[in-house]
Amino acid sequence: SRYEGFGLPVLEALACGCPIITSPTASIPEVAGEAAIYVNPDDEAAMVAALCEVQNPRLRQSLRLTGLQQAQQFSWEKMAATVENALVSASLPVGDLQPITYVLAPDWQQEEEALGESLGAVLAELAGQNQPMTLLFYSATVSAEDIAAFLAGIALNLMMAGVDLEENINVAVIPPLHPLQWQVLLPQITGRISLDLEDREALANTPLQMLTGIEL
Repeated sequence: SRYEGFGLPVLEALACGCPIITSPTASIPEVAGEAAIYVNPDDEAAMVAALCEVQNPRLRQSLRLTGLQQAQQFSWEKMAATVENALVSASLPVGDLQPITYVLAPDWQQEEEALGESLGAVLAELAGQNQPMTLLFYSATVSAEDIAAFLAGIALNLMMAGVDLEENINVAVIPPLHPLQWQVLLPQITGRISLDLEDREALANTPLQMLTGIEL
């Protein structure tokens, strides 16, 4: 083949214990690894030489054993898990996360002034760390639009005070998620920032309660 989207014919041959002669093109080397003899698909002389070379019983047996080992790296179960993870990740409402990602669960039912002052202090502290990060705000009751508007007001107040959040901090809102979504998201979260005005009841109903609380 000059091109294979994945190289399933090569993988099937490896799994059957056949010695492989194939092309070093497209995805084929990722499938065959070191378990194949590679020749340019347009080089007839190299193909003839490879066909002669593979008649050597020792080489043929070596390719066969290496090929069976290589084939074990691939399975329908692994493929299904990979596809599932990709689909669940695409369903998360958070976009791309920074290597440093914190989650916060404010009690959105608190007085707006008190909550704004509490979150403003936390955001100013994080902005002062001068590190790219993502902040995920959890809410089980308030809409993402209302939270975004509230946080925009806090950001404006901080900007007037000389604190620029946009330089290093990305913000996203996460609603209640499906267990599969939590399973994908949790490993990407660095920790949970503990708040004075925290919605502990909401946290108790999510896997977020298992995250270590970070005091600022």
